[in-house]
Amino acid sequence: MRVLKILCPECGHNAIVSKSHRIDPKLSTLYCQCRNVECGHTYTLALGFGHTISPSALTNNRLVKYLADHLSPADHQMVLDLLEGRVR
Repeated sequence: MRVLKILCPECGHNAIVSKSHRIDPKLSTLYCQCRNVECGHTYTLALGFGHTISPSALTNNRLVKYLADHLSPADHQMVLDLLEGRVR
């Protein structure tokens, strides 16, 4: 398992995250402290979502459920029939 390595921007030594504040599901503020006792720098980092490389398998399931929930009863049955191979 990989762990996010935080480095102090002042001295380059390892730092720890003392707490975090979630601003948005894709953005957090991390409160950091340098582990070098001679430095002692405390600071914040912004940690944000960049972009998707490979989509979540859950994304497709939610889309299918959303579409199925908004079909008329007749269209819903037609989709079920298609999935079961009854309609060609």
